[in-house]
Amino acid sequence: MVVLSPPVFATNLCARNHKAPLLQNNRFKQFSFFDVTVPIARNKIDMTDSGQHRKKPLQETELIGKKLGPYQILQRIGQGGMAEVYLAVHERLHRQVALKVLRLELATSTNLQRFLQEARASAALVHPNIVQVYDIGQQDNLNYIAQEYIAGVNLKEHLQKNPRHRLSVRETLSILLQVTAALQQSSLAGIVHRDIKPENILLTPKGEAKVADFGLARAAHFDSGELTQVNMTLGTPLYMSPEQIRGETVDSRSDLYSLGVTLFHILSGRTPFQGDTPLSLAVQHLQSPAPNLMEMRPDLPKPLVDLVSRLMAKEAKDRPASPTELLNELEELRKQLPLELWPLTLIPLPTVQPQLQVNSSIHAATVAIAKIHNSRSKWLPLFGLACATLAAISVAYFGFLRANPSPLPTQANPLIVQRQDNVQNQYLFALYNNTELHWRAVNDYFPPADNELNRAYGAKADLQLAKWYRDHSLDEKAIIVLRRLKGSQVPVVCHIMASIELASIYRQQGDEEKSNFELSEASQLSSQLDNSQKTEINRRLPGNLSGLWQAT
Repeated sequence: MVVLSPPVFATNLCARNHKAPLLQNNRFKQFSFFDVTVPIARNKIDMTDSGQHRKKPLQETELIGKKLGPYQILQRIGQGGMAEVYLAVHERLHRQVALKVLRLELATSTNLQRFLQEARASAALVHPNIVQVYDIGQQDNLNYIAQEYIAGVNLKEHLQKNPRHRLSVRETLSILLQVTAALQQSSLAGIVHRDIKPENILLTPKGEAKVADFGLARAAHFDSGELTQVNMTLGTPLYMSPEQIRGETVDSRSDLYSLGVTLFHILSGRTPFQGDTPLSLAVQHLQSPAPNLMEMRPDLPKPLVDLVSRLMAKEAKDRPASPTELLNELEELRKQLPLELWPLTLIPLPTVQPQLQVNSSIHAATVAIAKIHNSRSKWLPLFGLACATLAAISVAYFGFLRANPSPLPTQANPLIVQRQDNVQNQYLFALYNNTELHWRAVNDYFPPADNELNRAYGAKADLQLAKWYRDHSLDEKAIIVLRRLKGSQVPVVCHIMASIELASIYRQQGDEEKSNFELSEASQLSSQLDNSQKTEINRRLPGNLSGLWQAT
């Protein structure tokens, strides 16, 4: 057990005289194989990126202005391998959606099953970096999926707008962190995307990245096996993993390979392997080493280049074991890079704008929707006030989480660490979100060396960070944070709490000598506390220290 049961404990003890202001709410074509010396699945590969001619899309006049279920179709905004995508609005909710409609000429049983599988896979994943599916339906033999409308462009389009067709290190890391968080969520749900590529990463002007198109996703609980069987190779040859090309069973490490190829493309301006046919691309993925990224971009940090190389390892065992492990490696990468290269917040992308040609017949409907959304925005300040008012109530919830910790770190979105206007608000923001990076951001944004208030709240944030580590069985990381805290100039009560926490960890590890040393140090310092602080520390004493020590 940890001495800091509910987060409010550190608040009360370390900064008793500081009044915290209100928290502001910022919140396949088939091809033949002849004499090939490598084992490759003899089936279908998506030819989208190899110049294959698409089927002629449905005529816009067939659906524009009509209704599918509760959705009024406004205009066509794109197309996929099997479907046309329309901007539509839900009549009752007044919510814009991207309506994906399966083409009639492709509505075979297999394609329909894959189409529905995409909806089921996406609907099973609720995450800020995954395009959300709202609804599926059928009308007049038309099958459709209503999903979140992203007012932006995909990553491939964004790269094409850049003169060198590549991105900066900060922008790349921002996208990488978000996509990895999305893959972590799908991996924890047992889902493999199988088609990670720039076209399936959508970007917003705010800098948000969202993974789309789970049409090839596989999950044991809803995949019949007919779509993703061993001998069926599905995906895009420019970004496919070797094991996926061979038609083997794949796991999340296959997605990480595709992510590595995507990173290579983002940083260099080209894909690592190029060829005129899917076969030539497949052979390169299986046999050829990738070009030297450092030679192509000498300005790149070597740790980042090394990470991209690991992600593109030919053998799955040589890559990070999972997206969660990749997130941990990215945290270590953060420590090796200059501060100016690391994206603590979302990086706005002013060149990312939706390319919609709105015609006059639907202009009024679009304006009406915009007015609805704008009217809602006027209530955001009041909503922020309400959130701050509820912060005290949430303490009980955090106490419950302390007693019932999540079995795995929850990194919903590692980039939403917005800078607040002062250190108190930054601490409250971290308290509300309770993630590793939110707690780290308190000291990153408001250095303790600047003033006494920053030191007090920075110490509280470190105590909470240590608690977060202990909740997720990362005791060694907690020890590092607590030792660093004790070695800095912090309020004496925070120093005592760090010693007690270390004593509890050492006792749990069976090292009584170190535990007793920490307790002795805490005892010597406790004479500087007032009676109410002593009483509170004794009441919050970890269970494995009960009867061994108390503040007197």
